[in-house]
Amino acid sequence: MVFTVDEHQNIAEIVKIIEGRLVYDENNMSNPTCNLLVDDECKNVKMLVESTESTSMQWVEKVGEKVSLFGNDVTLPVKIISLDFVAPKIYSKVDELRSGDTIKIEWVPQKGFKCTVRYEI
Repeated sequence: MVFTVDEHQNIAEIVKIIEGRLVYDENNMSNPTCNLLVDDECKNVKMLVESTESTSMQWVEKVGEKVSLFGNDVTLPVKIISLDFVAPKIYSKVDELRSGDTIKIEWVPQKGFKCTVRYEI
């Protein structure tokens, strides 16, 4: 069986994730970003803006990725991406936000930063 370069890299990444070896530091990636849904009274945004210490956060996929392995389609477990020692950078003006708005947050690495990728098992 012959694999393309992309397929080989994808399988190698999956193996690293399974073995718990897929960890990035600030030199291996650009600052991660996400969108945040503003809650009632902007409590979640105000909490982030008022934060003075680094924090941790994580994303959890809604659906596992589908891959083809040796001619068989396989759905992988849900992927979890954890960020440790980050500070949120918010570009929106908090006093202009309303419940239900979506804002972009950049997670800026701090001392000790690491990003870990694993599967939910």
